[in-house]
Amino acid sequence: MSIGRISAITDMSRVKGQVLNRTGHLRDEGGQGRGLDGGFRQCIPVADATTALPVRSNTSFDLGGKGHFRVVTVQEAPFTMTEKSGSGGYRYVGFCIDLINAIADELDFTYELYEPEDGQYGAEKDDGTWSGMVGELVSGRADIALAAVTISSKREKVVDFTSRYMDYGTGFIMKKPKEGMGELFAFFLPFKMTVWIGVVASIVAVAVELNLLSRVRVKLNLVDQSRRENDADFDLRNSTWFSYASLVRKGVEPQPRSTPNRILAGAWWLFGLIAISTYTANLTAFLTVKRQEQSIRFMDDLVAQTKIKYGIPKGGSTFAFFHDQQTTGTVYGQMWTYMDTRETMVGKVAEGIKQVKKGEFVFMYDTPMLEYLTMTDENCELMMVGKPFRHLGYGLATKHGNKLSHKLSLVILKLKEEGKIDKFRNVWWPTVGCALDGGDIARADADQLGLDSFYGIFIIIGARLALPIIYVAIEVIWIHCCKRKTKMVYKLNS
Repeated sequence: MSIGRISAITDMSRVKGQVLNRTGHLRDEGGQGRGLDGGFRQCIPVADATTALPVRSNTSFDLGGKGHFRVVTVQEAPFTMTEKSGSGGYRYVGFCIDLINAIADELDFTYELYEPEDGQYGAEKDDGTWSGMVGELVSGRADIALAAVTISSKREKVVDFTSRYMDYGTGFIMKKPKEGMGELFAFFLPFKMTVWIGVVASIVAVAVELNLLSRVRVKLNLVDQSRRENDADFDLRNSTWFSYASLVRKGVEPQPRSTPNRILAGAWWLFGLIAISTYTANLTAFLTVKRQEQSIRFMDDLVAQTKIKYGIPKGGSTFAFFHDQQTTGTVYGQMWTYMDTRETMVGKVAEGIKQVKKGEFVFMYDTPMLEYLTMTDENCELMMVGKPFRHLGYGLATKHGNKLSHKLSLVILKLKEEGKIDKFRNVWWPTVGCALDGGDIARADADQLGLDSFYGIFIIIGARLALPIIYVAIEVIWIHCCKRKTKMVYKLNS
């Protein structure tokens, strides 16, 4: 049988499911199993309710002589869902349906699907009994639990799990924040304040040094008129204007013509080239990435704030995890206390998503479901935030103490090796849809550049600031010492 989006329920010679006929339609027959309308109905095929389904032998796997199994499942997109058919009925589709069909092909068995009365995955009750699918396995009413069932130590005590068919973490989903007003002085964002202070200080330092060098050379009569040196033009005003205009890469008059001033100007131009180029590149990142009004990047961010509420669905492994942490004093214990006292836990995942869309609410749940819900949201209002935690895995569950789980595990490993499970995932998780990070108001930020990124260029400008001072000092020594002695020797000889 071919495996695809719809093939899971179109072959009733293999699938005997909840009110399913050979065309995949759901039909009310009364009896056991929970139907779409919440009533209870007999899980029998419409085509022939009196004829037993054929049990085929398999030479590769020994199923203990049993070729037909009762499989309990819960509806949760995209693992197990119902889809309306062209004839007006409904049929089961989903990742898990494709998975169980592939396993059934390998092991050559038939099965029937039904849903537990409470629609839960399974949690231990106060009286020691179990709810949901786990309860169906413990009671013996089901042979296999087919869904996104988390493998946990508590459940492992009462049921047997197969190897993981999918890994996951617990993630966060919230409503995409509205685009806020941009920063009034956004052009200052590429550099930190320390860098801006350094740039302004450099402008002042270059202007002062240019003025002092020029005044010293003019006062000591070091200006060579034959070279048209214009040190006299560089008073404090012109020096400051030259320093600023050169940094913003604008031509300015007068241009320095003496050697020490040109050395200083060359150093300053190099500094300006690197600083302005770096600023422009980082400014582009800041202005093309729209910034969020709020962001939850880590779990500690969520716990530390009080504006945004958060919650989880009641029942299931996520609920059990936080419940067990309530007396540990960890951040998870703090979160449980908050959710319990504020009553922010919800009955169903759909209720949690509804709260998220109202705003100011973060819903925590398994990342595969959250990814699917985010990418398929009609208005693209959702976004995933933060870093997933509590990394676990999904598996199929069977009755405790039998060998069926081992047989199923071997097939799951084979399907993984053949790439079929990845293929199923690619079918049911869209590759094109709403962005997980919120799209054009995503969390991406360009990092501000610190002073450490500019140590090198500041060292260069510092060295070049010192170089013309050294040059002038040498020039003074030469003029007032060596050149004067040369003149005296010339006069004595004459």
